[in-house]
Amino acid sequence: MKPDQITPCDVVFDALPSGQIMKIAPSFLEQGTKIIDLGTDFRLKNKADWENKYDKKHENWSLVEEAVYEITELHRVEIRKARIIANPGCYSSASILAVAPLVKANNRFRNHHPEIANNIVPCNVVDHRHTYEIEQGLRNLSSGEVTVHFTTSYVPNNPWNTCNLPLLPHPEYYTG
Repeated sequence: MKPDQITPCDVVFDALPSGQIMKIAPSFLEQGTKIIDLGTDFRLKNKADWENKYDKKHENWSLVEEAVYEITELHRVEIRKARIIANPGCYSSASILAVAPLVKANNRFRNHHPEIANNIVPCNVVDHRHTYEIEQGLRNLSSGEVTVHFTTSYVPNNPWNTCNLPLLPHPEYYTG
C-alpha cells in the first residue's frame, strides 16, 4: 500500500520492518498526517549508530532529526508538538525510566568497591573466558553438544551464580 492510497487521516501507526517508513514518511507528512513509528527508523539520533546496527543506509535522515523519542513521562511537551514520534523498544523504555531520576539528579555511577556494596553488577557479558570451561565440563557429562550462555555478576565478597535451565526430570542422578 502507498501513502496516496490511504484516505487522509490524522495519525498513522507504523509497524513496518526496519527501513520502510522512512521511504514513505514524507508523503504522509505532506498530507498533514502525524506518524507514530513503532519500528526502528527514527529511534537513534546518531546516523552511524543506526546504519551500523541495522546494516543499511538510512534514506531520510532529516526526518530523524525532527522525530521525538516517545517516552511520555520524559518528553510529554515535545510529543504533543511532534509530527514524527519514535516509539522506543520495551527494554529501552524500562531501562531509561528506571534510572532517569538518578541521571537527572546528576548521580554518578562508579565501580569503587564501597560504592557498589550490596549491588549486583554484570560483567563479561559476552564471551566470558570461563564459558569454554563450563561447556567442556558439561560436554564430558553429555552425549551431545552443550552450549552455554554465561554472564558473570560482580557481587562484593560473594561469587554468585544464577543458572536458568530448562530441565527434564532426572531424580535418579542425585539419589544415593
